[in-house]
Amino acid sequence: MKKLVSVAAVIAMLATSPFAFGDNETHSGVGTVRSLDKIKGEVTLTHGQISDHNMPGMTMDFKVKDK
Repeated sequence: MKKLVSVAAVIAMLATSPFAFGDNETHSGVGTVRSLDKIKGEVTLTHGQISDHNMPGMTMDFKVKDK
C-alpha cells in the first residue's frame, strides 16, 4: 500500500511538471488520491483547476508498475 501511495505522489508531481505541459513554465495544483486498486494496479487521482495553465480540474486513472 505504501508503494502505491508513493507512486501516486510521484504521478501527481509529474502531472504538474513542465514536461506534462510541454513548456518551460512551472504550474502547480492540488490533488487528491481518490482510490487505490491493488488488484488492477491502478491509482485514481483528482486535481483542481490549474488556472495559470487554463486546465480544468479532472480525475485520472493511472496504472502503477509495482502492484
